[in-house]
Amino acid sequence: MNAKIKTRWIEALRSGRYEQTVGLLRGRYGFCALGVLCDIAPGSHYWEKGYGGDWNFMSAASGSRMFLAGLGLTLNEQETIGKMNDNDRASFHAIADYIEVML
Repeated sequence: MNAKIKTRWIEALRSGRYEQTVGLLRGRYGFCALGVLCDIAPGSHYWEKGYGGDWNFMSAASGSRMFLAGLGLTLNEQETIGKMNDNDRASFHAIADYIEVML
């Protein structure tokens, strides 16, 4: 993963600017850890308001997994961080610590 993007992602997760949610990249009440990365990463992407007030990620690539892979995050890494966020309910600070050491 690009070191500059990784640093920005870790800073964003620790900043307190993002409320954490589970089950989707961005919802009415916050972001998951991967959604934060989608929000801060450079590139051709934007958020589109979807049904029920949740937001859908759109990109020039075919969806969020492809966009994240283009940033250097493997599918296995995406799944691990997604599980930490959604299943384990790890805090953004704990996820940032993992990213800092493991990626």
